[in-house]
Amino acid sequence: MNITDISGIGDTTAQRLEAHGIVSVEAVARASIEQLVAVPGIGADRAVALRQSAMRLLPEAADAREAGAAPVRTDHRAKPRKDKEGKKDRKDKKKDGKRREKQKKTRKKEKKKKKKEDKVNKGRRKGKNRRK
Repeated sequence: MNITDISGIGDTTAQRLEAHGIVSVEAVARASIEQLVAVPGIGADRAVALRQSAMRLLPEAADAREAGAAPVRTDHRAKPRKDKEGKKDRKDKKKDGKRREKQKKTRKKEKKKKKKEDKVNKGRRKGKNRRK
């Protein structure tokens, strides 16, 4: 089985992997995410995809799947922790949003009031609503 049989690996990527000592499908499947990311042109997401594709091609992985073994987890990202600082930031954002909304309403009221005053003043200039 050739390394280019892995989905997402062409001739150029194969040469780059070989320069880093990864020369077979088995080597790609057993390589860590950090080792694959060290290869130019391979980011974290692509490294995960290459490992998964390589594992699918390995015969022992196929035997394990048929036997009902749990799949190997290759997700390198951990779930973000919900800490107190993050919660505090969300509260601050919510307060800012409410404050902005209140300011927006106030500006709208002021604009409406000014428009009404301008209308009254305009009538006075024309001679309407004059006191005699």
